[in-house]
Amino acid sequence: MFIKIKIASILIISLFIVSCGSTDSQVDSSYKNENSQTESSTVTASGSGEDAALSGSDMDKSIPNPAEDITDDVYYFEYDQSSINADTSDALDVVATALKNTTATVRLEGHADERGTREYNMALGERRANSVKRYLTAQGVMASQIEVISYGEENPVTQGSEENLMVKNRRVELKTTASL
Repeated sequence: MFIKIKIASILIISLFIVSCGSTDSQVDSSYKNENSQTESSTVTASGSGEDAALSGSDMDKSIPNPAEDITDDVYYFEYDQSSINADTSDALDVVATALKNTTATVRLEGHADERGTREYNMALGERRANSVKRYLTAQGVMASQIEVISYGEENPVTQGSEENLMVKNRRVELKTTASL
């Protein structure tokens, strides 16, 4: 009797294993069939009343890239100042958000107008660029993503001693450099 129970148990277990195995292969084959149909089909997206077909590679292009939000920009400063104004901080908030979500790096180029000595203007340009760097790092950007350089009065945008011209030279230029 013990042998009959043992044989019956082995048969039941064998039938169970065989039935599970066939179910798995049926599921696998139906999954493979569905996936092959999905891979070969295209997805249509509606936009502006027109249908546009997107293949798999086109869909990859639609994934947002935070680095694209970082554009070269210029931030202006008051005479002999390196503090950031409200307009600049709003613009830098956008840059900070983008930099935190990417490995891109930026260079901050500090500039000054022609007033003051060459040495003073080099230092002022550096203070301005470092002010922008401090703001960005306070927003959570890694310091290693930011390079600071000062040109002082050496690279003016405009020439002349009128205030409306010199204001354009008191700036920090943000330039994208690379991805890490």
